[in-house]
Amino acid sequence: MKANDHQAWLDFEKLYSRLIRYTLAKSWLSNEEIEDLEQDVKIVVSQRLKSFEHNGRPGALRTWLRQIAVYHLKSYGRRQSRRPDEKTESNSYLQAAAELDNPHSVLTQLWHKECAAAVLDSVEDRYGSDAREILYRRAVLNQPVREVAEFLRLEEGAVRNRQSRIMKFLRETGLED
Repeated sequence: MKANDHQAWLDFEKLYSRLIRYTLAKSWLSNEEIEDLEQDVKIVVSQRLKSFEHNGRPGALRTWLRQIAVYHLKSYGRRQSRRPDEKTESNSYLQAAAELDNPHSVLTQLWHKECAAAVLDSVEDRYGSDAREILYRRAVLNQPVREVAEFLRLEEGAVRNRQSRIMKFLRETGLED
């Protein structure tokens, strides 16, 4: 994402706010707590995004964001555990953070699934349902352009063109990951 691209940040923020909120909601937090932690995560992301270095692996950005959310959830759980009336709930928060920290856990798999759904929704919002279908069929199902074009009753060139615009949008917003 370009550091000075305001629209790219808005798209990025819209997508990942949804993802962060969804994940934190699985941690038994109240709406107020979710909003506070979401804000904490977004502040850190906005400060560190420029220095984020993609390692070339699929999901690197999502993993980085998940790690920031885990850190803040653990910190919150530790703070709550110092309060005698909050001991039981803080254990729940820490358990949820540990599950989210595990790359093979159900919660982490939900994180990735929700991220994929949010990316598809973002593409559909910006480019329409055909674009969502093109992205899904080309990137997820790995269907040839010819098959996608036949399914959507479009010319192959139109499918390639739309896919190119979608991928440019995803690169600019950091969502290609």
